[in-house]
Amino acid sequence: RKAHTAALEYQATHDSLTGLPNRFQLSKDLTKITEAARVSGRRMAFMLIDLDRFKEINDALGHEAGDILLKQIAPRLCNAVDVQANVARLGGDEFGLVLPHINDEQDALRAAEKVLAVICQPFDLEGLKVQIGASIGIVLYPDHSDDPHSMMRCADIAMYLAKKNGGGYAVYNPTLDIYSPRRLS
Repeated sequence: RKAHTAALEYQATHDSLTGLPNRFQLSKDLTKITEAARVSGRRMAFMLIDLDRFKEINDALGHEAGDILLKQIAPRLCNAVDVQANVARLGGDEFGLVLPHINDEQDALRAAEKVLAVICQPFDLEGLKVQIGASIGIVLYPDHSDDPHSMMRCADIAMYLAKKNGGGYAVYNPTLDIYSPRRLS
């Protein structure tokens, strides 16, 4: 019964395709890491990673090829940064990456460059070499947000800015946030 319960818990908290933690687990982890950063006074970063040209692969080669690519992305992301990081698949072609210990924005930017470098390397899809890119939204704690829900929202806004600029990465900028409560009021 313990093994069955553990298997059910794993299924509820992990992506079945990649084996990475899912959005639910990332949210729990982000809450824990944010609280630890608050207590210790540390800085941290969250990155939202959206694959560029992934839809083209699914459309041209089928969803099975897309699944193969997603399975190959997971270990690349886990090994991309030299520091401790939490990686999760949020759904579709979106991934989250938490850097629980950073010194400054430059640490987060260096990590984003490493992530882009591993994603831009060719993928082997059953003999066919394909290249994709990524758009990464970066949010820093406590600079841009102090709670996990807001961090994910801010990272999403930054990611769409990166995508609008043709890929790469963008750091959250509150002056460009058309959805901010301050701007709304």
